[in-house]
Amino acid sequence: DAETWFCDGRNCWYRALGLAIMLRSGIGNRIQEMESNIQEAFDSSKVSDEYYALELVDLMAKFRLGKDRSGDIAEKLRLLAQAFERDGDLSRAQEYFNSSSTWYKFAGDKIKSIEMTVCHAEALVKEAIVCTATEQPNNMLAASLYERAIHVFRTIPKTERPSFKVDERIDELNRSMNNANQLSLNEMRVISSGEIDITHMIEYAKSAV
Repeated sequence: DAETWFCDGRNCWYRALGLAIMLRSGIGNRIQEMESNIQEAFDSSKVSDEYYALELVDLMAKFRLGKDRSGDIAEKLRLLAQAFERDGDLSRAQEYFNSSSTWYKFAGDKIKSIEMTVCHAEALVKEAIVCTATEQPNNMLAASLYERAIHVFRTIPKTERPSFKVDERIDELNRSMNNANQLSLNEMRVISSGEIDITHMIEYAKSAV
């Protein structure tokens, strides 16, 4: 379960799978059994498990497991991402959308993969908006998030961008990023201190020449 995984289960699974693959010819169907156990754990994972499902699919991807269920895995990741987004947990939503995109790509579903990339980028935009909607806005962080969203959008192939109006969205986000950068200048504070005597440093530098 998730609790065991985050204690030491993760390391045990990585070691066990690494060893099983090294000894592949002499361990029967152990790899298939381990893959089945991992997939069952993934299927039963839920939002309250936080990063558990994401770590399980990272494990599967590393050892090239679960490829025959790529579409199902991608769909489960999408549903979890949307649940995190509804709960306002935008950081986890971003990571789950990104992973869902990867697994849709494994499944050969290019359009769904791009849709998840768009969702990933828009979750970054939502987080940027949250940063500026508080009593003490953080426009510097918002600008960074807008920049990351633009970068994610730019990973979409140019041939597919018109269908999702990607270039228009990038232009909008560039304006939002520039505005946030401008506003962040007003958030900077001047920090002053008393005089600092560096005479000894100057004398030391002279003596070293």
